[in-house]
Amino acid sequence: MIKVPLTALAAGSEEGEDLSPEVGDSVVLENVEGELVGLDGDHAHVDLKTANGEPLEYVEHDDKEIEKDSEEDVLRAMAAEKDEEEGY
Repeated sequence: MIKVPLTALAAGSEEGEDLSPEVGDSVVLENVEGELVGLDGDHAHVDLKTANGEPLEYVEHDDKEIEKDSEEDVLRAMAAEKDEEEGY
């Protein structure tokens, strides 16, 4: 699995603001660059380096960690929204 900065996945809304995808959304990686590191018959092994100009990072797939991060992100977003409503 690769770790991609959200800035590489942000898309413009009709109002012109950047919108980041949320968990469960489909995303398209455009302008992906990598390095050919090996050949296996008719197949190439490619080490991905960047997507949309942002560096990629390979990470181990851990559902519990992703779920934890997602829950924390949701709670932070809710707190920030509440703070904004309260004028902070």
